[in-house]
This record gives sequence, structure tokens and C-alpha cells, in this order.
Amino acid sequence: MRDRWYDDIDVDGCIYLLRDGGKIRTYLQARTADLSKPSLNATRRILNRCASHVIGQKGALEWAEELPEVFYPAAKAPRRAYNASELIPIDDWVHSRPRRESRRVACIIVSLALGAGMSTEEIYHCRYGDFTDFGAVLAVHARGGRGITPRTVPLTAPFDDLMRRVLDGVGEDRRDEPLVKPNSARRRNDATGPHLISDFIHRTSENPSSTGHAPTLPRLRYTWIADHAAERVDFNHLVYATGSIQPFTHTFRSMIIESGALTEVEYREWAKGNRDEPDYPPLRVVEPRAGGEV
Repeated sequence: MRDRWYDDIDVDGCIYLLRDGGKIRTYLQARTADLSKPSLNATRRILNRCASHVIGQKGALEWAEELPEVFYPAAKAPRRAYNASELIPIDDWVHSRPRRESRRVACIIVSLALGAGMSTEEIYHCRYGDFTDFGAVLAVHARGGRGITPRTVPLTAPFDDLMRRVLDGVGEDRRDEPLVKPNSARRRNDATGPHLISDFIHRTSENPSSTGHAPTLPRLRYTWIADHAAERVDFNHLVYATGSIQPFTHTFRSMIIESGALTEVEYREWAKGNRDEPDYPPLRVVEPRAGGEV
């Protein structure tokens, strides 16, 4: 970057630009650079190489999960789940939002990622009509996305009740309305599409009035998986509920063991389940704080 534009840029800057092609154009325009398609593509390749190098060296999975367009080597670092103490400042982050709408969006994001294991893309596409209340269980139809299949997942406590409050009073005429509207989580010139959620998290974490720590969505999803593994829910039900197209053992085994949810021996024993397609609900609803099953 220095050789091309006499400009230093850190890794976070590369990630920021790669999240939205429009930002690359703005970056070049500010430096009176060539805005032709070959120039834009050359810039993207440079940024890709920067991000790929760091992800390969450092195993920065939080970045890799948010950047499907980056061609990066397989990261060797474990997929990290949050522990109980790390979730406390995330709860503070949700409740410290100064505006009601901002708190609502933060609550939805954390509830669906930590309560149903949904990805950023799935949360962005989630509609009010995707929820079904069975009384004891509030289920959400996750629409799937890159590398993830559609499925129906029950929300774990206490996130089921949090989402019931969000859904309360929503009429049938709003069933196709997205939970996170673009104008509720973005400003003009901000990221669009699924990236507006990560952009919302990034912006709110930089707000001087914010307390606590903003979450990393993939880590919330990994925490949801690790919590269910620790509760010994049916292995095949959990595989189904993650929606993962890749082999579950390759994708999450190390993360579950690293999180302390299961030992290597316990994991092997737990994974010896039958391979039948599970009926609804796809996994038992657990209450991690109480350690029991509902």
C-alpha cells in the first residue's frame, strides 16, 4: 500500500475496505487515484493479500468468517467460544445503547446468535414471520446462507423470552418485514446487506457512551454450540441445528475441546450417535445457567 499510494494501512483498515466494494472506490477517490475497473481489481487483490497473510499467520477467524471473498489459507487457531465472564461485558454493551432502536437491534443480534446459533447472514435475512411459538418453545426458521443449510431451531433461555418481547404486538401484516431494517442499523454511506450488522457492531463499539465490549458474531455462534455440547444434547440434533454443510467434526471439534465443554475422550463418545435425520425439535432446549434441561 505504501509503494502504490504512499500510504500505510493497518489490518483493520484492510478488513474495513474489503467488507464493502464502495469503500475501496471512496478510498481511491480520496487519493485521486485511477477509478477504472482494473485499478479497483488491483486494489482488491492487494487488500486480499494483506488480509490473507494475517489470517494465515495469526489465525484471525473472526475476520475470516466475515470476509467470504478473501481467499485465505486454513487458519490453525481454535475457533473460540466465549466463557461466562466474557459474556458479562457483552450484556453491558447491549444495555448501554443510548437509543431504544439501537438497544433493540443489539438485543436481536445477540439473542439470535447466542440463543439459536444463527450466522450474520441469517440474522440479516430473518423476518418476523420466521418465528413459531409452541408455548414451551419459541422456534426460529433460520434461512441458511453461505455454507449453512436452512433449518428450524428452538431458542435457548433466556433468549426465547427476550425475542418474545421483540415479537409482542407484531401483526400478521408484518410477517415479511425484516427484524433488522436497513434504516435501523445503518446511516448513509454505511455498509449494505449482511455487512450492515457487523458495521452496526463496529460503530456502536466506537461510541464514547458505550460500555462493555461488542461481540464477535462467529464467537457467539461457537458459544451456542459449545454450551449444547457441554449439556450432551444429541450429537446428530446439534449437527442439524448448526446447519453446517462442512463435516461437523472438522469444523467444530477443536473449538468444543478448546472451550472445555468436552474432553477429547468425551467428544469421541458423544459423537457416536445415529445418523438419522432428527425430527422437530432439532435439539433439546437447555438452560446453561441452571445446567438442566427443559
